Amino acid sequence: MLKLNHLSDQQLIILLNKGGAKENRAIQFLLDDNRKKITTYILRNNGDKSDAASILVEGVTHLVFNVRNEKFRGDSRLSTYLFAICNGLWLKELKKRKRFTNFDTEENGNDILVEDLTPFDHFSSSQLEQEVILLLARLGNACKMVLRLWAEHFSMAEISDQLGYKNSQIAMNKKNKCLNKLKEVAMKNEHYSESLRSYLS
Repeated sequence: MLKLNHLSDQQLIILLNKGGAKENRAIQFLLDDNRKKITTYILRNNGDKSDAASILVEGVTHLVFNVRNEKFRGDSRLSTYLFAICNGLWLKELKKRKRFTNFDTEENGNDILVEDLTPFDHFSSSQLEQEVILLLARLGNACKMVLRLWAEHFSMAEISDQLGYKNSQIAMNKKNKCLNKLKEVAMKNEHYSESLRSYLS
């Protein structure tokens, strides 16, 4: 019998596809294993514990649906995939509440300086936002997640922890590689506006 604290991603996927009590075991594991991470994220980004609980349940629901419908392709860990889902759900919720601001305006007790802002902080118009979304979609899940976290001012250590990299340097290298790839795609494709290109140059 599998212990809940020793379920691998492969075992979780098998249980989720079984349905019934086995699926429920996998769902409970996902909730328990990711509750602290999601709660911490929501609390630090204008939410409360009730918000965190709701987002986590909704996120797991989306994850289960995607696994059972073979939309999860195994490009990342399930915990990473769930975090990305919950991140997107919470950003949507904040926009709906008209409380969407630059997150984490303080880091280590110091205000984030203008030069510390990422290119994504400047994309305020709906047209530019849509172009960025389309660009990120072309980069694949791994790059999309690392750039999203970086854009939200997570530290390299936090990104490394969230995405399962061995250390901060690997996270930094991945971020730089993905950002260069993003710039390359934007510069070569005439579909994207001059405004977007100037921000990324």
